[in-house]
Amino acid sequence: MVVFLHLYALKETNFQIMLNEFYIILIGIGIAILVNSYMPSVKEDIQNFKEEIEQRFSVILYEFSAYLRNHERNWNGKELIEAEDIINQAKNMALRDVENHLIRKQYEDLFYLEMRERQLELLKRMLPIVSSLELQVKQKEMFADFLAFLSKNVHSGDTTELSLQKLEDCWEMVRKTELPATREEFETRANLFYLMNEIENYLMIKRKLFHTRSGILLSDKKS
Repeated sequence: MVVFLHLYALKETNFQIMLNEFYIILIGIGIAILVNSYMPSVKEDIQNFKEEIEQRFSVILYEFSAYLRNHERNWNGKELIEAEDIINQAKNMALRDVENHLIRKQYEDLFYLEMRERQLELLKRMLPIVSSLELQVKQKEMFADFLAFLSKNVHSGDTTELSLQKLEDCWEMVRKTELPATREEFETRANLFYLMNEIENYLMIKRKLFHTRSGILLSDKKS
């Protein structure tokens, strides 16, 4: 509009006038890019969100473990709702951060939050199964120990290989136990197998995040 009004006011065009208008456009675009490149970072805010999410996940896994040991334990599951709300807030902030930086594209936080979002869906699916297991069998205690271990190791670092190895040890101990003697025990152990498969998927989601991150870093180095 500025260029248009300038040309309208001058009522003529020549090389010098067009060059002057081009400089005006160039200055405007240059200032816009410069300001955009120095948009304030929200990295610290997103990091705080991450810590809040991890704290909720730790409580969820601990409560799952505690309920497997004591089915009379009372837990309202509010951390599941809180974690979902925090993830949504953090994702919105991370998306704005990506869009506000033309030069510095940081997708790592977004990948992390999407990973936690998928893991949370698995935990929500596990909740009704965990709450339905009342029969005490020793396989429950084994799995409860593993969930207690996971609850103490919820963070942004890559500990999936260690966790997967511990889960494999848990699988091995379960395989070596005697066959169920009653229908109720069979159903309980079948549900435990389902939960163990789900928690394995939970860990694989995080491992995939680190593989994706490594691929992006490798691609950046090549470019």
